[in-house]
Amino acid sequence: MITMLMPVLMLGVVALQSPPPPIPVGTDPSKAYIRAEVKKTIEIDIASQTLIAFENGEEKHRFRCSTGKNNRTPRGVWPIREKRRYNRALPEYGSVPIPFSLRLDVVKNGRRYRIAIHAHKSVPSYPASNGCIRLKHADAEELFKWADVGTVVTIR
Repeated sequence: MITMLMPVLMLGVVALQSPPPPIPVGTDPSKAYIRAEVKKTIEIDIASQTLIAFENGEEKHRFRCSTGKNNRTPRGVWPIREKRRYNRALPEYGSVPIPFSLRLDVVKNGRRYRIAIHAHKSVPSYPASNGCIRLKHADAEELFKWADVGTVVTIR
């Protein structure tokens, strides 16, 4: 295989450099070498007990969820602060396993709340948690793999 080198002028010195790779057919040449940033968001609808995950505005996942009873799930826009594959609930909630936890950065009136989206054995179609967002184990695992720290979650 023969590689052609192109002369390039750098600081008054001619250097040899390999040409860029060919542009795939059908690609806009002006955007050929720009890496697209993927925008991920999650929306939780308390009224319908539904979680929808979007990637660049397109729905990627839709899951039934169970939010907090007595309006304990805080409405608002919160980023994912931390991902923990293995996690446990706070002692006041029995320290039960809550795997595939996506901890939200919920701060209201200067107080940080411990709210997460996580797997749980009980995911009824009505608000039943102490504030967290419960998902079936398989759904929580799928969302955990897809979501990133910093992904914005809107709860309404």
